[in-house]
Amino acid sequence: MEKARKDTCGRVDGLHILAIEDTTTFRDDGLGNSILGHATIAVEAEQGALLGALDMQLLEHTGGRKKPSRNRPLREKESYRWIEGMQTAATALSTAAAVTVVADREADIFEMFACRPEEVEVLIRASHDRNLADDTGKLFASLDGKPQQEHIVELPARPGHKKRTARIGVRFGGVTLKHPKDRPLEPGVPDSQSVHLVEAREIDPPDGVKPAHWRLLTTHRIETFEQARWITQLYRRRWVVEQVFRAIKTRGFDIENVSMEAMPFKKL
Repeated sequence: MEKARKDTCGRVDGLHILAIEDTTTFRDDGLGNSILGHATIAVEAEQGALLGALDMQLLEHTGGRKKPSRNRPLREKESYRWIEGMQTAATALSTAAAVTVVADREADIFEMFACRPEEVEVLIRASHDRNLADDTGKLFASLDGKPQQEHIVELPARPGHKKRTARIGVRFGGVTLKHPKDRPLEPGVPDSQSVHLVEAREIDPPDGVKPAHWRLLTTHRIETFEQARWITQLYRRRWVVEQVFRAIKTRGFDIENVSMEAMPFKKL
């Protein structure tokens, strides 16, 4: 992995780099035993070119009852892998002009925003309808009444969905997230964090098609519709990591059938 990371870092000088994180399953016996890979890849933000790998963690799930995660320190949770991927990107991409860590809903962790290295920005699809600071309400309702602007985008083909042209309405606004109450406040972690929320929702989708709908949380400052649309474009680059996983699995290198007995795993 070190050589791959070094090769990737030789291609990032002066560029805005998206450090895209995602997790995929390589093996699963259906009995609670599985092997997962958590990857961080580097993608050039403007054109979406894949520049290479930054990190890959192999994670092993074993059957049996799992220890409840509530009230456990974040470092002891499986979700800490997202923090580690962000930290690796911040260190490895020091010669890039800008770095934005991009991830899907599983990475919607308060500390991804509140404890990010100062040299990176974060862009994550929201999963939790969080409480806002000072009892000002809930996250998803915070854009109610905000003005909306529409634009046209091309949505790529995905499993079960054809490529199509979509009319997307965009709204945005600043919010201050409250630290989750289901775990203790750890040293160095603030009790609130200001971010921006961008919502992109498909208008009048075809019959029988679930409309595209993204709520995106970002540390980038968003003050105009141009910037909000730019954020949705950056998030759409996340599809590159899905293509990478398809290439290394059954549609490409068939890694599921490669022996992994000697590989180092993180036990979960």
